Amino acid sequence: GGRLGAHSALRMMEQLASRQERAEERLHAFVQNYLGVGDAAAAGARPTSAPTSSADALSGRRHPFPAEAPSAGLGRFRDGDEMDEAYGHPVLRRSLRVLRHSPARRDHALELLASGRRAEVTRRFLLALTSGYAGSPPLERMAHDPVAYVGDMLAFAFRSFRVEGELVRTLLSPAPGDEDGKGDGEGAESD
Repeated sequence: GGRLGAHSALRMMEQLASRQERAEERLHAFVQNYLGVGDAAAAGARPTSAPTSSADALSGRRHPFPAEAPSAGLGRFRDGDEMDEAYGHPVLRRSLRVLRHSPARRDHALELLASGRRAEVTRRFLLALTSGYAGSPPLERMAHDPVAYVGDMLAFAFRSFRVEGELVRTLLSPAPGDEDGKGDGEGAESD
């Protein structure tokens, strides 16, 4: 009697571990697809929609992605502002919190995020230098005055660091009511 129960419990634990592994793989692929980066996006496997919860996956309901063609270097995004919005989206924050149980996948997702942000900040800096960015004139207009030129570049860098720092805090901060950083923020209220 006891041996059969232990065998069934072991089999159930193996099934749960296998399901968790598949769920983490799917979540990692979703993050790549959501951001339009990484192996899944590069292989052209980017879906036009994705389940937003396990209940949606079972019922077939899907959350739509924008179907527009992306600009080069921006992944699936039309512009940098759309990228900023997606990178700060609660779905991405929650996905990264859930992936903390799979450190290799979480680290890979964070590397992809960093790579995408690095490319976007570089693109914005080159735009700011040559043709202006966010309504300001090109930084090169001051090339004849080295102090002003370098000062404008440093001001741009400072603003970029501030924005990127805020994005990192937003992505990596624990959910409200999650002081130890280990919970997922759902039902974290004390009784």
